[in-house]
Amino acid sequence: MFYLNEGESKVFRVLIKRVEEKIGAKNTYVNVAFTDGDAEMTANSWCTAADFPYAGKVVDLTLTMKNGYINIKNAVPVPDGNPSQFLIHAPIDPDACMKMLYHYIAEINDRDLKTVTEYLIRENEQNFSKWSAAKSVHHNYLNGLLYHICRITANVKTLSHVYSLNKDLLMAAAILHDIGKLRELKMDTLGNAEYTTEGNLYGHLYLGAMMVTEACNSCMINTNSSSIQLLIHMILSHHGKMEYGAVKIPETREAYILHILDDMDSKLWIYEDVMRNTEPGTFSQPNRWLDGAVVYNTDSALN
Repeated sequence: MFYLNEGESKVFRVLIKRVEEKIGAKNTYVNVAFTDGDAEMTANSWCTAADFPYAGKVVDLTLTMKNGYINIKNAVPVPDGNPSQFLIHAPIDPDACMKMLYHYIAEINDRDLKTVTEYLIRENEQNFSKWSAAKSVHHNYLNGLLYHICRITANVKTLSHVYSLNKDLLMAAAILHDIGKLRELKMDTLGNAEYTTEGNLYGHLYLGAMMVTEACNSCMINTNSSSIQLLIHMILSHHGKMEYGAVKIPETREAYILHILDDMDSKLWIYEDVMRNTEPGTFSQPNRWLDGAVVYNTDSALN
């Protein structure tokens, strides 16, 4: 955890995951992503990447809080530091989560949806279970994609008992809505995700729709069937609005619910992540992914 008060400096032993050189209004600086094994954050150091050669290394990092911003003051390499001890994984058992997803797939009655969903998960199981859900923003660690999908499918099970819905369609789309991220992103051994060429060119919504179409061709399923068309629509629309990257806005109740669940889980993960770096009973700094909101850590109020 990275707790700092205004004007305070502290030393943290961390793994430097990523160093990106950027050009500011006046000076060159590096944006550094690091983790202590429990939480991850980024901070800036006012130097060049050549002056901060610590990517992939364990260091004692001095952080300072000034005017509400955390910056890097100093970094000292730890000679015997083991990077693997600092890697963050999603708080799940991947094997148990995959078993649960296969159980959900087995409950799908629509033959086309069941066949396509099972085919895509089995064909991509190794990467699906370990991939990050994003380069940044939410669930951006090892097993993050699987964690995101498992939380959404758990909510689908609950909502299916509350509302009158096409349960097969909603479950298949919940499992597959981010399948395109397996092509959109590539991962290194530290859990860093970077965009692939096709990821930059197409994005994961379009890539996911492509993967469903390819799976249909492999499984001899007509892509013009109603259930497959609705599934593809849900993949293309799950970002909700075109300004958020959606190819279409949701035009079915199932597509709308998938968008809400996806957005809710992403936002709640951001709240959880901010709280990890905020002392209980205090407010965080403004968070740009939450429209500049400050987050109050309610843990002390709940204990």
